[in-house]
Amino acid sequence: IMRIQITSTDGIVINSTKEWGELAPPMNPELHWQDYHSTKELAKSVFDNKTLAPKISSVLERFNIPVPENIKGIPEKATNLLWGRSGDRKYDLFLFDADSNIIIGIEAKADEPFDKPIYYKRDRAKKNADGGENMSKRLDGIINYLYNDNPPENKENLMYQLLSATVGVVLEAEKRNAKYACVMFLVFNSDKLSPKKKKKNEDDWQNFCRTMKIDKNGGIVNIKGINCLITKEEIELI
Repeated sequence: IMRIQITSTDGIVINSTKEWGELAPPMNPELHWQDYHSTKELAKSVFDNKTLAPKISSVLERFNIPVPENIKGIPEKATNLLWGRSGDRKYDLFLFDADSNIIIGIEAKADEPFDKPIYYKRDRAKKNADGGENMSKRLDGIINYLYNDNPPENKENLMYQLLSATVGVVLEAEKRNAKYACVMFLVFNSDKLSPKKKKKNEDDWQNFCRTMKIDKNGGIVNIKGINCLITKEEIELI
């Protein structure tokens, strides 16, 4: 099974869930660093339950992508999006192998939404000093990059995180000359999740999949010459 080595953004090796929380905490640890919340469950899936490596391995095998023996992971890794001045985006966990064959961006979920729809981000930004110009620049850049200047008619209803996370891994793969990129939306499923919120996320996911012309169980799309695997997976919590 693939071995995952976790380090902080400063290169400090992380050896436990506790150290992850101390050295690479999420933006709002009081809210997100809790049992049954996605960020902490992601850390536990590496160190305590040891479910992440088998999950990633099985997904790569399913799509005939070579599974690296060793892979490095950085929680809260920032990726620069090229458009606008809205800052970097962060993955819950960013993984890459030494040979630059593959990079993987993981977005962990419980039943939180995939951020907001594009139209909402655009409308809310109109209240900014620039009237929303900067945000529109970012949104249009992401959409045109992802859909090769041929966006779908329903682009304004797509959820921002699904688009930005996918674009981010492709940009990183380009930068690193990686053969494959993978964006994995990883749901930690438990009886504590809201069925209504899970259903909304699944509908948003399938809507996105249709625009990318992939199956709801995931698929590989060639974006800017990079083979990008886009998938949503679940890990059951006991």
